[in-house]
Amino acid sequence: MTEAIEAALLADDISRAALLIDSSSTGGYQWDPPTLLRWLSRIPEAVLGNYPGLSLLFVLLLRFPQGSENTALPDEVWERIETILQAAEERVHRQRDLAWLGGLYAIRALSVLPQDPFIRAAQYAQQALTWLPQGPQHGEANRPEIRIWRGLSLFILGVKSVHEGRFSETPQFLQEAYTCSLITGDRHFTREVLLLLGKSSSARGELHQAAEYYRQIVFSAHEQEDHEHTAAALLDLAWLSFEWNDLTTAEQHIHAALELVQQREQQSGNLAAFQLALLSHARGQTVSAQQQLAILFSRLQTIQASWALWLSLDVLIWQARLHLVTGDLQGAQYSLEMLDFHEQDVTGERHVKRTILRARLLLTQSKVHEAQDQLGQCLLVARAQWQMRNALEIQLLLSLSHAAAQQKQEAQRWLVQALAQAQSEKFLRLFLEEGEPLARLLVSIQERGLRSYVQTILRAFAPRGLASPQRLLIEPLSPQEQRVLKLLAAGRTNPQIAQELIISVNTVKHHMKQLYRKLDVRNRLEASEAARRLDLS
Repeated sequence: MTEAIEAALLADDISRAALLIDSSSTGGYQWDPPTLLRWLSRIPEAVLGNYPGLSLLFVLLLRFPQGSENTALPDEVWERIETILQAAEERVHRQRDLAWLGGLYAIRALSVLPQDPFIRAAQYAQQALTWLPQGPQHGEANRPEIRIWRGLSLFILGVKSVHEGRFSETPQFLQEAYTCSLITGDRHFTREVLLLLGKSSSARGELHQAAEYYRQIVFSAHEQEDHEHTAAALLDLAWLSFEWNDLTTAEQHIHAALELVQQREQQSGNLAAFQLALLSHARGQTVSAQQQLAILFSRLQTIQASWALWLSLDVLIWQARLHLVTGDLQGAQYSLEMLDFHEQDVTGERHVKRTILRARLLLTQSKVHEAQDQLGQCLLVARAQWQMRNALEIQLLLSLSHAAAQQKQEAQRWLVQALAQAQSEKFLRLFLEEGEPLARLLVSIQERGLRSYVQTILRAFAPRGLASPQRLLIEPLSPQEQRVLKLLAAGRTNPQIAQELIISVNTVKHHMKQLYRKLDVRNRLEASEAARRLDLS
């Protein structure tokens, strides 16, 4: 077939060459990109327009030379791409082939995705979906190319919804895109969809589901030696480990990702630097974290790429947060002003996070009611868009604001609500970042279904020096209860405890009942373990 195509081109029999290339491509032949590009470059647009499949293939080869996704193309290449697409579109319009028209717009969307993902790419993708067949009633819907085009278009709309923070919409786009990727067998595209599904699940507060998506990527990418996707998934797993306060695992994931990409992937390297700075803060090295963030922000200003802009906005958000932690209100205000300077880019989740920062600043300035107004409005937005991680943070701040206003009942109500929603996914950093004021509030929570989770959070506060072991209890132990617990942990029976403390066995039983309640345990073994954790054994 190669010789036949070459012979046709040598003889200037362009129509025959185009027919051979088209029939061989649809017949399962896989040509290397440079050869295909050389062949298709010889075919005029007038002939190429008769073969929509070749037109789309040629556009992809021109748009993404040698597999690059972000190459800046010369104007003459863009002009040729548009000429090819227009010629193909005119033909499919004449033939009233709506499926191919949908394919053309899916490729248009892909072509502009790196430069304009949230306006033109999304518009083209939406248009493609209106023409592409869908559902069992359409026999054409199962054609491989239709699946590819639908999956691609849905993925692009998923990218837009994630960027805009509308996580209520993302599943409807990404689940079908994932199914399409599995049917077509494009494992690279499957991993792209899984990454986006993971980010969406994480923002929706579905941390365990997000972790499952990322593990699938690591397994699949490792098999194909796809280091970029492996590194991206590891960095996302690091975020989850960070949220679960497993800082050691988070750091291991970050360094594993860096070893895979080294200097080849600038985006992953800078994201890793961002995560390492936050790890420093989590370990109590906040000044060091601020220095790392300042260096990273300066570096990002020299990079002309959309990801660098978005990461720099995330850095600004955390710089403001750490300024508030250290009491530098002027620094926090400056970071907020920098975010305002990028107003048009602060969209979706970042817009909500900026509002949360403003409320934090107001609380620091004792403007409690003003902060509560902003938080209440922000909570409505976060819930409507399924930004559950942000919604949980807002509820904690509402709890703290009511506590600051001496409104204990309201403070507890907001905290209980947040705990109930966060419990199944085991959020920890969310609570730890609020410091000792929240630890004091947690101690007062006595809802039975939340006790174990509250104790887990309070134990995580202990290494930070925010509370002594006794203060981590739902209710402090009396001196006599502490003596009973020590003897229980030493393996003594109730009669032995009674004899040593010179009290009755019934009194021991009463103390045991109180211990079980305060420690939130069910038996002697669990009580002994609690005594060990609280240094009371």
